[in-house]
Amino acid sequence: MKATLTAGELAELARAGMLDKLPATERNVRACADRESWPRERRSGKGGGWVYPISGLPAPIREAIVDQAARGGASPEIARILELNQPQSQCPATQESKLPAPIREATPPTLLKDWQREIRDARASLLAEWDRLAEMTGGVESALRTLLKAAQTRTLSPRLLALVPIANHKDGGGETRTLSRRTLYRWRAMRTEGIGALTPEPPRAAPPPPWWLASLLVHYRSGKVSVPMAMEDLRKEFPDRSDLPSLSTARAWLNKMHPLDVAKGREGPNALRARKRFKRRTTEHMEPMDVVVMDGHQLKAESVIHPLSGKAFRPEMFHIMDVATRRVVAWAAGMSENSLLTMEALNRMVEAVGVPAIVYSDNGKGLCSKLLEDDIVGYYDRLGATHETGMPGSPQGRGNVERLNQSLWIRGARRLAGYVGRDADEEKVRLVRKLREKDLKESKKTPLAMDWPVFIAWAQQQVDDYNNRSHSALAGKSPNQAWQDFLDDGWSPTLLTEEEIADLRRPEKEVSTNNGEVRLENNIYSDVSLEAFDGRRVRLSYDIYDLSRVWVRNSDGQLICIARIDANKTEYFTASAIEDAKEKRLKGQLKRLGVKEEEFRAQAAPGIGATYEVKPPPEVEKSVVVLSDHRKKEPAEAPTLQSDEAQWMARAKGLLDQQDAGEALTERDARWLERNKNAPWLRAVMINRGGARRHAG
Repeated sequence: MKATLTAGELAELARAGMLDKLPATERNVRACADRESWPRERRSGKGGGWVYPISGLPAPIREAIVDQAARGGASPEIARILELNQPQSQCPATQESKLPAPIREATPPTLLKDWQREIRDARASLLAEWDRLAEMTGGVESALRTLLKAAQTRTLSPRLLALVPIANHKDGGGETRTLSRRTLYRWRAMRTEGIGALTPEPPRAAPPPPWWLASLLVHYRSGKVSVPMAMEDLRKEFPDRSDLPSLSTARAWLNKMHPLDVAKGREGPNALRARKRFKRRTTEHMEPMDVVVMDGHQLKAESVIHPLSGKAFRPEMFHIMDVATRRVVAWAAGMSENSLLTMEALNRMVEAVGVPAIVYSDNGKGLCSKLLEDDIVGYYDRLGATHETGMPGSPQGRGNVERLNQSLWIRGARRLAGYVGRDADEEKVRLVRKLREKDLKESKKTPLAMDWPVFIAWAQQQVDDYNNRSHSALAGKSPNQAWQDFLDDGWSPTLLTEEEIADLRRPEKEVSTNNGEVRLENNIYSDVSLEAFDGRRVRLSYDIYDLSRVWVRNSDGQLICIARIDANKTEYFTASAIEDAKEKRLKGQLKRLGVKEEEFRAQAAPGIGATYEVKPPPEVEKSVVVLSDHRKKEPAEAPTLQSDEAQWMARAKGLLDQQDAGEALTERDARWLERNKNAPWLRAVMINRGGARRHAG
């Protein structure tokens, strides 16, 4: 660092903002030095004049200079004046501190702002013009005078003239601002350190936030309020303060803040995370079926007729996509998201393209149930695939399959009349619902909704169209083309045999055996082989469409038996033994009642269907059987508790005799006999008639 400074150099330091106590002109610095009797020395060399030792300057000025040398990082102008990048001089203050010569480090170009680059380039262009004129005139000073005169008279080229106010980077003056000799020499000296030294320093740190900003943020974050509403709340909170900001000032300060800081409280953690930087996962080194992602999606259209209720509803779509090729390898549709729907899609995938290495999904209840996740009987474990789940509330990790919902199901749903997506017209949605409900009420059919088989065909067509459509992540290829490229390169899927697939289709659960039986829900299955495993835990697999049998395995997965439902169930007595007992009971009843064929014949003598005064024994009166279906079909002939079985038996006997005589029965009488053919009293008549005929024969 220099040991002495001239009055001009001290004035430059003052203009550079380093010495606030000094005047900014050389003349006034001399006057101040003479007035305060600063120590001075004759300057040797050309020009002469006086120089002032730094050690003899007033204490505030001397301390400011030494402090700047100690801190380093001075501007190029200050470093040039003090020769901070030169070897240490004989200044006592600097000798004691033994400070290294500071070197200004230019701001890396990548960190520069646009306005800094513009000023740097403008200054470099003006210096280049000075160099060009110097080559032409043969002197640096004469070239400088020519450049300054052209700038003052505005005879420079329009391009250079427009760069003058940009290079100056000073407020005021505008386009009339010109160049000065001192400024150009200063830029020239700065350029010796490289063009980056011409870059202006960034402005000082922003002032601290005003006192009211924290309170404004509290009101602004309290809900989805606007800035004017938050300002109203701020004025209510501080009614006596006169220094509250205007609406434009409040907006300006909010715009200066980080957007995520402003959004805290107005948005939830998931919404804020969606606005942050994320990592893009690459699939360059992956093969098909290395990773598959699966997800469920409720169709954004009320365009399907429920197969059970007959009303329009939105089915649950479940799809599995191969990550490497973006190909939809399997899908399934159901009434709602559940484990069985997931298993159906996985089974279709295994049948079509084999077993994946990793299955990636969210942690929904239909994807992480015990039926799928269990370490022993879970589907993923039996499949031999690794199931990975993303973080809850972070769908960005499965962005490709979330985007698939847009490209596959929502794209197709937009073409349906019952589309109910977030951008659907509410008036149209109401109109379509009204027309659809009217059609279903009148004819149970509507052109505004599809039956289940038609819907399944429509969904398959959407999958086929997607797999054959070019994909931006595949360099313009379609998922089917990308899949075929891997096949052509020698890749082959890991396929299972038909027996393995059939076994995989059956869900499994662990149960305990007891007395050779196993239970599944309310069904009991039995086999003699289970006696050897009494009281042990076994693995039970079953077909959800046929519960007549189950497959029982030990803990190692070895098949024990195929147990059948109610295999150990037996009747108390055979059906034939029960029928014989019923006949015997009926005959005994007739014998005990003392009812004989002759009595019935006598009772029927007055005429068929007549009403008799003969009262039957009390035992017969107690044995009245009332059949409800007789009352429904023939109200006029319906028996009541006051009806008499003897009358029915007499009428039946008369009608049967009429048939034996070859006479035709009326339609009403024929219906009456047919309706009561299984009644006990009619069977008694038939038995007695048979006995009477045998006796007569």
